[in-house]
Amino acid sequence: MSAMTATAPVRRRASTAPAPEVRRQRPASLEALEPTRSTVRMLGTAALVSILGVLLLMAMFHALIVQGQRELDRMNTDIATTTSVNDRLQLELARMEAPERIVAAARSYGMVDAPEVVYLSPAVENQEAAGQ
Repeated sequence: MSAMTATAPVRRRASTAPAPEVRRQRPASLEALEPTRSTVRMLGTAALVSILGVLLLMAMFHALIVQGQRELDRMNTDIATTTSVNDRLQLELARMEAPERIVAAARSYGMVDAPEVVYLSPAVENQEAAGQ
């Protein structure tokens, strides 16, 4: 048989010399950029224009609210006026429909009270004609 020989792993000695610095380059898209004056000015202008736009929109909405409130006030005034006219007309109608007023108006036109109340009944011939 052949003899098997085992080999021991080789250990390396730690070097005492400093390791050379390996510098990795970052991709250009990940590097931090210093803001330039034009970039800051552009962002400031955009923020100012945005704030002014929002304020203008708020003023427009407030103007719409004021116009709507003015229209509601006008409608409420119209409703109150119409209600008072309606109440006055209903009172006048009640006075005009009062039996005492109707009797007084009839007498002023020369009508007199009947001495007795007579009820009329339709003739038989008229009932048959109406039924056909």
